[in-house]
Amino acid sequence: MQASPPLVVGVEIGDVARAYDWNQLVKRRLVQDEVEGTSLLAVADEEGSSAFVYDRSVDGTALEFTLDGDGFKDSGTGSSWDLFGRCVKGKLKGRHLTQLQSYKQYVRAWVTFHPTASFYDFQNDGK
Repeated sequence: MQASPPLVVGVEIGDVARAYDWNQLVKRRLVQDEVEGTSLLAVADEEGSSAFVYDRSVDGTALEFTLDGDGFKDSGTGSSWDLFGRCVKGKLKGRHLTQLQSYKQYVRAWVTFHPTASFYDFQNDGK
């Protein structure tokens, strides 16, 4: 039996394409990144079936997040957020992160349509 080709979660910021290895994202569950001046948050659910990419800035400030149960918390205010980018508890309750269009695709399809795409380096935290 042939193994399935690798999957990525891809996002486009302006003219720049960025991809996150699906298996690594599911394992880590939360990745903070910056592309073209946009602060990104890529998150995967606990089951490893869905992933979302958000602009993690609120009112011009890039928030820093940590995992917190089935959601995440921002370090600055301690507010709790769900996987849909909604603040459900704390100082920022009622606010939301802007979800960016992202695509779960086979890596070869992503590269075919985004030949200059960069890939998040999980070993070096994106660097």
